[in-house]
Amino acid sequence: MLKTTQACKSVLAERARQDSLWGIQNHDPFTFLTLLGEEYGEACQAAAQALYDGKSIDRIREEVVQVAALALAIVECLDRGQWQWPSKKIQSLEAENKMLQEKLAALEDLPLDS
Repeated sequence: MLKTTQACKSVLAERARQDSLWGIQNHDPFTFLTLLGEEYGEACQAAAQALYDGKSIDRIREEVVQVAALALAIVECLDRGQWQWPSKKIQSLEAENKMLQEKLAALEDLPLDS
């Protein structure tokens, strides 16, 4: 049986923190990977600062935990299957808008009760 390590506990705690801040996210893969790239960049910056500026390596761990938690969030989102590519979202919203306009037009055609 897999023993839950402190590293895994840290990643799961970060996932819980992310969900409490932003709720469950269903970004498309490109958006999620862009966010992951930003988090990875922060981890690289922390490593460079530790190497060249003598900063604490604690920030590297903190940033890498965030990278791992976001990667886990991506897997969770893909498994939920509720995300859409941005163009699909726009098409969906346009279709919903058209339907609502048709309903409104139908309501406007109803006679008013006196």
